[in-house]
Amino acid sequence: MFTRTELEVKSLRALRDLCLIQYGIQAIGNPADKASYINALLTFPVVACKQVSENKGLKSPIFSQVESTRSSTRGYGNTYTRTVCITQSDDGRKKVRVPSAVQSREAIWTVSG
Repeated sequence: MFTRTELEVKSLRALRDLCLIQYGIQAIGNPADKASYINALLTFPVVACKQVSENKGLKSPIFSQVESTRSSTRGYGNTYTRTVCITQSDDGRKKVRVPSAVQSREAIWTVSG
């Protein structure tokens, strides 16, 4: 996810927002110390992977769940639409404006007409 160097250059507020708002994790130790948030951000992916392997916390999806996700992705249509939907859900790092239904219909009519 992040390297220690990437986290050390962030402000205390930015680290706190990453932990509490974006990932929902608490600081390890004193919340007034940057190192507490850095340690939490560096260790939580390891803990999450360990919990998955122990069948705790997050669980690996079963085949039917993967298939339903795949079929719903196919329903998005062309590759561009899939890219927009995936990009839109990419941790908020990239902001893409999704066209309204009217704009989508107009684009379809323009391409097919």
